[in-house]
Amino acid sequence: MLKDIQKQKEYLDALAPCLIAILQVATPVQDQLGVQSEMKRLQNRMAPYLPTPLFVLFVQSTAYVEAWNEKMEVSIEGDIDEATSLKDAVEEQDEDSGDSDQEELVGVKRYRRSTIDKLTEARRKILQKHPICASIVVNAKDGSKLKLRFYYLIALHIITVTTELTVESEMQTPSRDVLSLSMLLDHLFPDDDGRTTPNKANYYQLKRLGMDDFEAYVAEIGRPYVWAQRLGGLDFVQSQGTKESFSNAAPSKAKSSSDISCSHMEIVIGAIKERLNARISLQKLLVDLEQGVVPVPKESLKLFPAKIATHLSSWSSLAWEDYQALPQVSRFVNGGLVTDKHFLFSATLERGSAKLNACVAVGMHYPLEPAIFSLSCFWKETKTSLIDTALWDMEQEVNVYWKDLVAASEPPHHCLLANQLHCLAMCFDVYLETESTDGAVEGPREFAKEKMFFRQSCGRSRSKPFKYDSKLCLFTYR
Repeated sequence: MLKDIQKQKEYLDALAPCLIAILQVATPVQDQLGVQSEMKRLQNRMAPYLPTPLFVLFVQSTAYVEAWNEKMEVSIEGDIDEATSLKDAVEEQDEDSGDSDQEELVGVKRYRRSTIDKLTEARRKILQKHPICASIVVNAKDGSKLKLRFYYLIALHIITVTTELTVESEMQTPSRDVLSLSMLLDHLFPDDDGRTTPNKANYYQLKRLGMDDFEAYVAEIGRPYVWAQRLGGLDFVQSQGTKESFSNAAPSKAKSSSDISCSHMEIVIGAIKERLNARISLQKLLVDLEQGVVPVPKESLKLFPAKIATHLSSWSSLAWEDYQALPQVSRFVNGGLVTDKHFLFSATLERGSAKLNACVAVGMHYPLEPAIFSLSCFWKETKTSLIDTALWDMEQEVNVYWKDLVAASEPPHHCLLANQLHCLAMCFDVYLETESTDGAVEGPREFAKEKMFFRQSCGRSRSKPFKYDSKLCLFTYR
């Protein structure tokens, strides 16, 4: 009998995913016929069981999809039976809330549970998620999908986010995975890395249970990004202005507002899509660079001369400790322009016996912000941009005048890093050709003059003609 029951249970468990798959396949046909799909009816039946912030998020995101015809999927996931049981338990707890303090004191004597058991249970409950969550699937241009699951933490009164990325099967993974889910949505907006709770009252709740380090629980509960709270209509900044918010370590439960969600929905979804497309483009570019290929787009080729002799010989990831140890990067690190949140790489460009090493720091907001290059040269002797003004000027060409490298393309400029490397190779050609024409050096020149420029250097700083005029096809000075 037990075996038969177990077999039936396994059969039913296996049947549910099949039925869901059938409903998903049938949905487009039902939509075309104007018939409300079973999947939508199921979603509408589950919606009332969502906690208020997730209900607001679900309604507003569904309205956004319908209004803008966005190729975005919004759904509800979870267990209705568990949500019903939780709702009944909360209502019973509310009825007896007046005597809760007294019952807690009596309960210690009545049940005589160990302090450890009670503490463990309290810690589990304070991190408990609501059994039903809302999910949004954002589609990238190449067909990749990013699924965001929004959970509501019942005791902490915050929304957390977990991510799941499905990329196209043929996409290769470089040595540094910029699509890592642990960093994909970090700093989508300033100072929002999802590692701290936006509800300041949570600090007191967790401290009371000896859970001082909130970041230690992020992997378990998800990231409580500020933008996620906005999508759910929560605004803790406005709700925490009074002293009562923190009295007795009581949780600050912000009232969910549809207006807050509505005003942030388009901005947040747009930022997520932009970040996703940028990272996918960067991932594909890194694969090419590791193979020694700099894929400059056709529309950008007119910004450079037809022939560039310097080529990329190697590209690899760089550890933060190794990057910090380099003397030529100290000004970027000390100035806060490069941090351990950047993606760090080492590139080597070669022409003949000369080598140019570039330490490249790609920020979270690339390509809205350029990659930062710091240079050192190995030819005859070792030089860095700290002591060689020509190398310093080369850095300026890619770090400061980067907008000139994307003038021929429309934003977002996913080709920016490739153009910066191509510009660096062009400038290294000019550097070697102007240095090789020194009349004081006898014998054959290693680097023949192939670029068009009138003077080898200019001014007291002996600046090189690194600026390329594509209309005149010659190199000039800044």
